[in-house]
Amino acid sequence: MKNLIIILFFMILGSYLQAQTLNESSYSERYTKQVGFNFTDFALRFLSFNEATGSTPSILVLYKKGNNGKKWRYGIGGSINWGKNPANSQTSQSVSFNFLFGREYYRNISQRWTAYYGWEVLPRVSFSKSESISFGSQEPQVNSLLTLRLGGQALVGIQYNFNERLSLLTESSYLIQFAYRKDEDSREDYSLRSFYISPISLILNYHF
Repeated sequence: MKNLIIILFFMILGSYLQAQTLNESSYSERYTKQVGFNFTDFALRFLSFNEATGSTPSILVLYKKGNNGKKWRYGIGGSINWGKNPANSQTSQSVSFNFLFGREYYRNISQRWTAYYGWEVLPRVSFSKSESISFGSQEPQVNSLLTLRLGGQALVGIQYNFNERLSLLTESSYLIQFAYRKDEDSREDYSLRSFYISPISLILNYHF
């Protein structure tokens, strides 16, 4: 089963075109808060998407609050990694923290379907360091990299409400991001880029 999310987009588009009136008893309106957890890695163990590297967002927890067609969004994520290879005395460590905050505007298409669009600001910081000893050398070679990123993105998404408490959402966005990098020799690098994030991520939500 490939590109399941695109199929869902076509389903929601068809529901929207057929909808004549807004269902006021939509599940998503019964509570003003929701917290979501990144469900993508678990889902990919059972579903097959088109291969796309770097598209899964690094936000692990997504919190939303609001009603009457508007919600504030807050997210947090990150990772810590450590490794050691006794064969060449190589060690590596990395840590990253990712945040987001933004605003979304939604519409209840039916009792179970909700469509939305909005914007986000994404500050991110990461640091990595590795040490290794080359053959014939007694001094370890150290490589380190500090990266700071600040981005802004426009997003659009859909949410399927299983019931008044549980829902599943996916979204797509277009991101503009500024990055600053500094290595172990104090060499600095600046970059500005923009890219499209495909709708392959899944967020499982609890409403309260």
